[in-house]
Amino acid sequence: MAPFIASATGKLLMGLSLGVIFGFTIHKSRMTRYETIVGLLRLRDFTMLKVMLSAIVVGMVGIYFFKDMGILKLSPKSALVGANIIGGLIFGVGFALAGYCPTTGIGSIAEGRYDALLGAIPGMLVGAALYAEAYTYLRNNLLQWGDLGKITIPDVLGWGFPYHWILIFIICTAIIVFCRALQKRGM
Repeated sequence: MAPFIASATGKLLMGLSLGVIFGFTIHKSRMTRYETIVGLLRLRDFTMLKVMLSAIVVGMVGIYFFKDMGILKLSPKSALVGANIIGGLIFGVGFALAGYCPTTGIGSIAEGRYDALLGAIPGMLVGAALYAEAYTYLRNNLLQWGDLGKITIPDVLGWGFPYHWILIFIICTAIIVFCRALQKRGM
């Protein structure tokens, strides 16, 4: 790693730079607009889905490329089914009620949208506080349910280099076909 990026100042500047690029990207893709988010939740506007799936595919290709080149070592966290279900429910309900996720909420505030400032972000903070209070109970009970260990999809399938690239190609193709089918239906 370059000495600049390894320093504390370099890490902060890299984080700031990537944050500005990310913020600009979600702004230009209209993902900070309440109408776009609610359009996805109502299955009418798939702009957000297309942007998110594109980011997932690019991230997946990048991670496995760097892993296969020996530049990156994966260190996945344990796959906890209970934690994923509870986290997904909390996030999904909050997302549906507020119309924003944390990132789009902050981006909307930056654009001057008061609904995010006065409703969504305070709601997220209250939800985080309630979760923090319930965490001890959840950690010892529900969050440990379904511990599958530190696994990845290529590990489960028993595929190593270069065979997991077949899976990546299939996923990318499926996403493209899915998005085109949505476009043909006028969505």
